[in-house]
Amino acid sequence: MHKFSTLLLALIACAGTMLADKVQIGDLYYNLNADNLTAEVTSEQIGLYAGDIIIPASVDYNSVTYSVTSIGNEAFYKCSALTSVTIPNSVTSIGNSAFAWCSRLTNITIPNSVTSIGNEAFYSCHRLTSITIPNSVTSIGKGAFGYCSGLASMVVASGNTKYDSRENCNAIIETSSNTLIAGCQNTIIPNSVTSIGNYAFEYCTGLTNITIPNSVTSIGDYAFEYCHGLTRITIPNSVTSIGDNAFYVCSGLTSIVVASGNTRYDSRENCNALIKTSSNTLIAGCQNTIIPNSVTSIGREAFRNCSGLTNITIPNSVTSIGDYAFADCHGLTRITIPNSVTSIGNSAFAWCSGLTSVTIGNGVTSIGNSAFAWCSGLTSVTIGNSVTSIGDEAFYDCKGLTSVTIGNSVTSIGNKAFYSCRSLTSITIPNSVTSIGNSAFAWCSGLTSVTIGNSVTSIGREAFRNCSGLTNITIPNSVTSIGNSAFYYCTGLTSVTIGNSVTSIEMYAFSGCSGLTSVTIGNSVTSIGDFAFDNCTSLTSITCLAVTPPTCNGYYVFNKVDKSIPIYVPANSIEAYKAADGWKKFGDNIQPIQAEEAVVSEPKAEPTNNSVAVAWPAVPKATIYIINIWKGSKLIYTIAFDNRGHLLIIVWRAPSRDGNCQTPMATQTETGWQYVIEGLEPETEYNYEVIAKENESDEEPLYSESKTFTTTGIATSITNEELGKCEKVKILRDGQLLILTGDKTYTVTGQQLK
Repeated sequence: MHKFSTLLLALIACAGTMLADKVQIGDLYYNLNADNLTAEVTSEQIGLYAGDIIIPASVDYNSVTYSVTSIGNEAFYKCSALTSVTIPNSVTSIGNSAFAWCSRLTNITIPNSVTSIGNEAFYSCHRLTSITIPNSVTSIGKGAFGYCSGLASMVVASGNTKYDSRENCNAIIETSSNTLIAGCQNTIIPNSVTSIGNYAFEYCTGLTNITIPNSVTSIGDYAFEYCHGLTRITIPNSVTSIGDNAFYVCSGLTSIVVASGNTRYDSRENCNALIKTSSNTLIAGCQNTIIPNSVTSIGREAFRNCSGLTNITIPNSVTSIGDYAFADCHGLTRITIPNSVTSIGNSAFAWCSGLTSVTIGNGVTSIGNSAFAWCSGLTSVTIGNSVTSIGDEAFYDCKGLTSVTIGNSVTSIGNKAFYSCRSLTSITIPNSVTSIGNSAFAWCSGLTSVTIGNSVTSIGREAFRNCSGLTNITIPNSVTSIGNSAFYYCTGLTSVTIGNSVTSIEMYAFSGCSGLTSVTIGNSVTSIGDFAFDNCTSLTSITCLAVTPPTCNGYYVFNKVDKSIPIYVPANSIEAYKAADGWKKFGDNIQPIQAEEAVVSEPKAEPTNNSVAVAWPAVPKATIYIINIWKGSKLIYTIAFDNRGHLLIIVWRAPSRDGNCQTPMATQTETGWQYVIEGLEPETEYNYEVIAKENESDEEPLYSESKTFTTTGIATSITNEELGKCEKVKILRDGQLLILTGDKTYTVTGQQLK
């Protein structure tokens, strides 16, 4: 019996739920309330209703009559084919967005039974030309008639105690507060109005002129938003408060004047702008604005969508440019940000498609997120030496950008900072930068040259993804991690050198680099992620300096890589590699790293400006040769070879100036070996020693000698005739410029190189 009672109660509950469910009666859907026998008009889907709709005062369902008392939230939302609606006297409320975006709705009669109209109830009903608020209405939600750009008449019935349209003003005014809450293109603001509410004239595109009387003390947030037709505005001296973005995207404004007696705001020096006097902040400008020298900041969205603005001079008094300050200023062609400015806000110049050049002053320390995003016409950018951070998406999708100079104080490049800058051909990341964000240069398909400074410690996920024009990359010794898919599908990449501080290569890091022929992996790598070198089908050799084989995290690290290519590793580690997962597939193709030939009777060093070739003689009975490089008292490099010239170990003890690592190849002759060490500082003295031992554990060497060398500088001259024959210019990783003429190569200052 107890089980039956429980089941019966459940069925009764289900029946109640069914009665509350959405049902279709005739052409409309309703929510039925069985408790008070009322019905609410609703919809089964967005945009369902079309044509002329008549809402009945009551409906019958299962022999029960329900009174239609409300039009629910979004009941007719986006019914773009709806032309008219007849609302019965039984309806007391119109819900939020009930008729929003009904773009063909031309007229609506609100019956005297309605007491509340919800937020954005008629938002974006462009063809609605008139509205009458009956005396029964006591509540009108925010933006109820927003973006009704065709409205020419707004009338409140004379008996309404909450709202009025005094003096035939063509507006809705909250009587008790004297606040104008909704206006239209024909509104005349009465002298009794004290405040203009938030969004009051939103999208009144037909509004061409408005006089704000001296009774008004406050103008709300976005009060005149998107009033494109408004050409001039005068702020009376009575106004003490102007809300955020009160004149947002008033693109037609040519004149902004503040009455001389206003103590809160001004338009000093006939500047055609609205300035907050106490803070010297320009909060609204127009196409004719001249920024006075006394202005210290340009406020958020001050010039947004000012499409007629073609030129603006930012004076040296300005210290900050707010978020979206010049966003969507399509006519702006160039901008110079003075040294006084310290910060550029988020999206400050976003979507300025006509902008072709930007010079960022030396006072700027931060460039905000998306600051210059989607500036498709931008071709060159110079980032001053004071900038320390480039925000996320700062230059996102600047398709025309061909040249970027990054100052020497930048420490971080944000996520997607230069994403899809397809015309960018080369980039030099200075030594100050420590991190390259996720997708920072992804899809820069025109990028052929990248120089990574020696302070970068991490290369983010997909940092250079799909940079198909990139041909070679050297990852400096400062880098400790290479992110997931960092160089994914860089199909033009032919060689990669991974520095000696990298400990992990994450999955898909070089996947799809089908043009890659050689890879050198530094000696500190301990793990390589799955698919890291997947589909690198052109690889002809891999050199790995790690004594302990890096762990291959997955079976597909070298998927589709030819397993017959040579793998060069330290001589004493060959068997370990042959037994290690991922590596053992290369079998007997795992070979020792071999040295270069040299004919010397004593240690010899041949330095360039950033490298040195060290040669050493063969010593009878010696089985191990150790070369140490010192800078002052600091040991920075140790290399060991056996008596066949096979590399045994390489230890990079400290990163050099540019952090370059070297290809561990040396060759042997009858008298000795030679090895090139790169990544040294120019015009710097180094000490080096060569030690030969019969056994590695011997305390006394068979041979030991120390010498000194100094790397070269950059000097001398080049003739105009030779310069005139210039065939090619190349920028090296240390910032040096090379000029090639015929069979000679010169530095930019004229030193001839062999």
